Amino acid sequence: MMYRKLSELTRKAGFYGELRAIKARIDRLKPQNIRHRHLSQRFYGQLFNAGDLVFDIGANVGNRTEVFLDLGARVIAVEPQSPCQDALKRLFGGNDRFTLVPEAMGAKAGEAEMFVSDALVLSTLSTEWISKMRASGRFGETEWNATATVPVRTMDSLIAEFGEPKFCKIDVEGFELEVIKGLSRGISALSLEVASENVEAIMESLDYLDRLGRYDYNYSISESMSMIADRWVGPQQIRRCIRSDLGPNLFGDVYARRAY
Repeated sequence: MMYRKLSELTRKAGFYGELRAIKARIDRLKPQNIRHRHLSQRFYGQLFNAGDLVFDIGANVGNRTEVFLDLGARVIAVEPQSPCQDALKRLFGGNDRFTLVPEAMGAKAGEAEMFVSDALVLSTLSTEWISKMRASGRFGETEWNATATVPVRTMDSLIAEFGEPKFCKIDVEGFELEVIKGLSRGISALSLEVASENVEAIMESLDYLDRLGRYDYNYSISESMSMIADRWVGPQQIRRCIRSDLGPNLFGDVYARRAY
């Protein structure tokens, strides 16, 4: 709670990006974080190669962006929150393979109201997601007491500007379905964050994705940086896996790769 209060004060004072970038540089030196970064590199190295284009949708302060850049990818980091944008520019702005897109993603272009959390990683465009998280008590005393109007664009427009990504990470706190609806054709590979509270929305996302093309699926739990299924499976099997494994307060990511 003290950290969140300090975070809120630094945001109001305009120092969040600078201090968060300093904290990230210090944190990356901790042994447990070094180990996790190496695990992450091995994990994501299965999904794309050096030189490939990668989208980080919901980049926040760049935990995944850092890994993608370490692997040699060209990274388009999409993040609508200005304090996080500041941190991203301070951390990665000097890398010519990094591009910041200061917008949100959705089913159509325009503007939307973002509900800003006292923990910026939990800010969202989805009121339904907030209601479900409050009901489950997953995030304890977290509040969403502020709002901000943010620009919204679609995945189609992002692809039109930068090209089709080899991999796209989507982590937008319950707004994943709307992001997927901004696609009119399939892409090579992507991930969607899933929690027990938003399973049905993720199932709808998979239904939509299946209409765009044939995909194989796998999934990971929490920050394990490992696939749970011993092989990539079809759409029906992944649905059964998710429903059976995501108990109360568990979360993870569903991975989809185009089947040829």
